[in-house]
Amino acid sequence: MKLCGIYVISVRGVGDYVGSSVDCRSRWSHHKSQLRAGKHPNFMLQRAFNRLGEGAFDFLLLFEEDRYKLLATEKKLIDSGKFNLNIAPDTTAPMLGRKHREDSKQLMSQNRRGKCLTAELARSIGLKRRGVLLSPEHKQALKDSHKTNKYSRSPRPIFVRDQITGVQVICRSGAEFAALLGRHPVYVYRALDRGRTDFGRFFAQPLDARSDVPTGTA
Repeated sequence: MKLCGIYVISVRGVGDYVGSSVDCRSRWSHHKSQLRAGKHPNFMLQRAFNRLGEGAFDFLLLFEEDRYKLLATEKKLIDSGKFNLNIAPDTTAPMLGRKHREDSKQLMSQNRRGKCLTAELARSIGLKRRGVLLSPEHKQALKDSHKTNKYSRSPRPIFVRDQITGVQVICRSGAEFAALLGRHPVYVYRALDRGRTDFGRFFAQPLDARSDVPTGTA
């Protein structure tokens, strides 16, 4: 049975970390997996683990909570100042106010280059997400995002070049290019909005932003 609620990771002699999850047992297992691999995003937890070992870590389910109130409740606890091992002040945007080092950015870019979801993996992710309940606020945010997106409001053709074979095509919209990538259309819309052109194997750019591509390119 899944336990949805607020949990605490206590490191003896160091401090406490508070978190939330719809499945706290699974979340604790994920924390341990990242710590053992030396890849936990919270550098304070990782340093404590490297120095003191797994035996210094204790996990406690603080209390159960409604899934739609998890992040708000976690934010209140973080703001209370009682948990000194949390490094992200905003639970909805962990990187808010923080910046990656340039070498970290380059490493992440290299690791993702050329990686695209296969159609089978995209379908698998979709099946896992099926039936997942969204809060009314989340649904409204998605609607608002869709309304204000220039690509979804008036689809524009996208120039696409396969950087391996050199083949060039024109997709009728960002959604069509998303199907080619095996990614969700919203991912493509947002990337294009930010001016991104490198999608691993493919180079892509809105056709009206280019002056060197004739309309009849195929």
